[in-house]
Amino acid sequence: GSFRTGGYANYTQSKALKLATANRCINLISDSLASLPINPYKYNSIEGWKYIDYTSNLFNLLNVQPNNFTSSYMFKKLMVVNILTKGNAYILITRNKKGDVVKLDLLLNDFVTVVNDKGDIKYNYSVNNTTYDKTQVIHIMNFTIDGFTGISVLEYASEVLASAYQAETHAKNFFSGAM
Repeated sequence: GSFRTGGYANYTQSKALKLATANRCINLISDSLASLPINPYKYNSIEGWKYIDYTSNLFNLLNVQPNNFTSSYMFKKLMVVNILTKGNAYILITRNKKGDVVKLDLLLNDFVTVVNDKGDIKYNYSVNNTTYDKTQVIHIMNFTIDGFTGISVLEYASEVLASAYQAETHAKNFFSGAM
């Protein structure tokens, strides 16, 4: 599509993060969303209402520590940054033998390929050469054209961001006398 072949080809995530306005917007959005709780709910079918399940292991994983290396704040922040800058966030779900979720890991977007295998979605992860099925990965995508992968805000707005980057570079060179 036009988003994938436009100015974004020459406009990278690292350039966007160097643009003060884009960097500040991404940080403001990701910091704000990372500070919000993600609450697992339990449904009481007898009384017909739902409530936050504070005793669930999911509550701890989503709001305290999703894995041994990452705080929930940083996990959610990186997830939102990936959605904004890459269009997708891929979260690997690790379960114990009983099927309970025991760990959540954010996969590196650049190494995930979404595959439509005869109507069944699979995720190839080239870091460890593993293919995961849709029950093992939470895929959160931004705006999408094909329904399989998201389009980043940066990709969607690449022409505007490229112009802003050029204007900022020109102003910097002008005021430093480097034309």
